Amino acid sequence: MSKEKRIQNASGSQKSSQNYQNDQSVVLNNKINFWCLFATIGITLIVFFPALFNGFVLNWDDAGYITEYKPIQSLSWQNIKIIFTSYHQGNYHPLTILTYAFEQAIVGTKPFLYHLDNIILHLLNVALVFIFTRKLTNKLEIVCITALLFGIHPLRVESVAWVSERKDVLYTFFFMLAGIKYIDYFQKAESKIKNLILSILFIILSLLSKPAAVCFPGVVILIDWFCGRKFSTKLILEKVPFFAISLIFGIVAIYSQKEIGAIQNLAPLFSFFERILLSFYALVLYFSKFLVPLGLSAMHPYPELVDGHLATKVYIAPIIVLALIVPVVYSFRKTKMIVFGTLFFFVNIALVLQLLPVGAAIIAERYSYIPYIGLFMMIAYGYSWISENKIANIKKIKPFIAIILCMWILCLGILSFNRINVWKRGDYLFEDILLNYKNQPFVYNNLGFICFNELKENDRALYNYNQCLAIDPDFQMAYGNRAILYFNTQKYPEALKDFDKALKYNPTNTDAMIGRANTLSSLNQYEKAIPDYDSYISIKPENPSAWHWRGIAKYNCKKYDDAITNFNKALELQPNGYESYYWRGLSLYSKGLNIEAISDLSKAINIESSKSEIYAWRGLMYYSLKNYNAAIADYTKALSINPNDMASLMNRVISYKITKEWNKALIDIENAMQKQYPVDRALYEEIKRNAGIK
Repeated sequence: MSKEKRIQNASGSQKSSQNYQNDQSVVLNNKINFWCLFATIGITLIVFFPALFNGFVLNWDDAGYITEYKPIQSLSWQNIKIIFTSYHQGNYHPLTILTYAFEQAIVGTKPFLYHLDNIILHLLNVALVFIFTRKLTNKLEIVCITALLFGIHPLRVESVAWVSERKDVLYTFFFMLAGIKYIDYFQKAESKIKNLILSILFIILSLLSKPAAVCFPGVVILIDWFCGRKFSTKLILEKVPFFAISLIFGIVAIYSQKEIGAIQNLAPLFSFFERILLSFYALVLYFSKFLVPLGLSAMHPYPELVDGHLATKVYIAPIIVLALIVPVVYSFRKTKMIVFGTLFFFVNIALVLQLLPVGAAIIAERYSYIPYIGLFMMIAYGYSWISENKIANIKKIKPFIAIILCMWILCLGILSFNRINVWKRGDYLFEDILLNYKNQPFVYNNLGFICFNELKENDRALYNYNQCLAIDPDFQMAYGNRAILYFNTQKYPEALKDFDKALKYNPTNTDAMIGRANTLSSLNQYEKAIPDYDSYISIKPENPSAWHWRGIAKYNCKKYDDAITNFNKALELQPNGYESYYWRGLSLYSKGLNIEAISDLSKAINIESSKSEIYAWRGLMYYSLKNYNAAIADYTKALSINPNDMASLMNRVISYKITKEWNKALIDIENAMQKQYPVDRALYEEIKRNAGIK
């Protein structure tokens, strides 16, 4: 073999060995990445595992989104069309609503699956944050810390443990996929157009899950800057689809919020200058709760004005923010990471800093779900910088920094684990708000609502409604809610007073209209009740109960034709309404139309056969037609259901007397006497005599 050949072979062998070592390194790195991600997801699952056993928070959106929202109760094309073509509760997030529809089709309203899906989505988001950060930096230390902090920080709890915040975990899932595919678009030589199209598709899905994804164009600009992409016309053009889509969904979001008045005019409360101060204060709150997540609450109301001025802490908020910006700017001389993390946070949080006020809270913990990723990356980079630094003094503090970071992460996990129980029930949640913000009337009102409607604790509910109105005598919703409580506990005069007040504040309050009408009917003031029924039906003509109740009022005013008209409409809207058949039957009976009346009561019995009063009245109708045997059969059935129905017992006595079944009549009348029913003595003696008893 020639010398040249030997050199070539040696060179080839060297390259082969180098390629083998590179392949082994890649495999090793992939294994390390896998086990780091596995550990991060495992820790997150342990922290959020208790959420699987939480219920719904029915006094804080869960009822409106899940248990009471009709379009998700049946998975049909018509309902899917409604979901995608209408706003709901001031929001447009049809994809999120559709997930509820699928869950309801599988398990109805049992909460376990809803919570399981939220947790699964959160775990997937942890994985996506891991991948996203890995694509931005090659340092596994930064990647792991960022993903772990994202997984277990206590401000994740609201987004994960509250079923109604499915939109947070779902929009983040598609948002992160869009970001990952965008990075693949310019980092990978192959499938560039495919990755760009996928990024656009994923951001559309994200926007269909929650409009907060409109911030994505700002994120891709940050990614370009961080990854060192050079400015060009191509760079601008590739952003056009993202900006166009975000603009469309942003306009839709504004209109949806305006529909329910969620976008508030704060001018009467705060000047424009004060609103800017409040935005800075909101930033300070987000930063402080990032580092020390204490005083957490489902609601953080605006700070109150004292003598026309905001608290001192609000005025110094801009100074604190500027003080935080200085080291960020200074860091740019060494690294882009701190600036990137800060801007990532700001771009995603900017729209909820309440310059355009939405809702009644200055901050919401759920709003931090994506923005905090930027801050997590900053913390992770800071630790990585210290751990790799060769300066002697910094190397000395590395163990202490590691201990502090581990202790902080441990505390975050414990706080999150414990806080999940706060979201277990509605009353737990609102009692927790009161620990941080006392004298909040809406909190007491919501507590009263959950105590009355779900927990059936009437005394506790009444206490909370009273507390609400003691703090704010003009809180109109509490009057309506307390009135309903009074009505259901048969305190009709008190209910009437509260319904009057509720309607005084809001004459178009339909719940108070129908409530007052029913209260007046319960007080036998049917003539006064009818105008309220009229007003309600003019606004909500599709409610069969309203037509039914007005029919009863008309019946009691002896307006039988009007009553029958109302029952007809009620049955048109609700064909299986047995009570409407029953009352229409009574109205027909009052008009002397016994055969038609019996037909209606028979229809009522076919639908609901356990009501003794229907048999009792049909017995009377048969008696009127002199069909005594049929009457006796109905009285007997009524008594089998309700043995204490003295009217049916005595009516059967009379029927037995007519059919000359004296012994049966005697048994019945003596049974009535044993139950202290005032029996006509002459009738008793007549039955005894004919039964052959002296």
